[in-house]
Amino acid sequence: MAETTYCITGANGFIGSALAAELSRRGKRAVLLFHRCDDHPLLEGISGRRVRGDILRPETYRDHLTPATRVIHAAGRVSFSPADREEVELVNREGTRQLAEACLERGVESLVFLSAGAVWGSTGSAGELITEESPPDEGTPDAYARSKLAAERICRGAAGRGLRAVIVNPATRLSTRLNRSSFSTSS
Repeated sequence: MAETTYCITGANGFIGSALAAELSRRGKRAVLLFHRCDDHPLLEGISGRRVRGDILRPETYRDHLTPATRVIHAAGRVSFSPADREEVELVNREGTRQLAEACLERGVESLVFLSAGAVWGSTGSAGELITEESPPDEGTPDAYARSKLAAERICRGAAGRGLRAVIVNPATRLSTRLNRSSFSTSS
């Protein structure tokens, strides 16, 4: 049986690099897929095969997908500017579609999709809770939330065709320019 390999899309992003760091710390095999630069500061000291690719072009990453691969899809375009609406929707929706199809084609073990809490919108009241059972905000004018919601549907469709898929909805992400060693604790 082949050793499990983790393929992280968006590996040089904030969440992708944190996941890559944890896999590296645990000694796991990883393919780190990134769109632009492989020498990103968040990848310093992280082991893994670095692959420059484009989520919209499966030929740039397809060969790294095998039945022993677990894909963590953290790549995406985040922008709330109306000028970026088309790019946000293309990357987040169609990029996810391309990746899910490649995973199905290559017999990938599983896909974890990092969506966004934005798919639920806001409550309008501090006392009102949003839970996993809450309906998504289907009528949101927010292109980012719409694109993530569409990508979730794509993942559910791929799951219906046999791909083991998990959707995660982080509520927010916090980034920092601090070095990872700044988070070390001492006893």
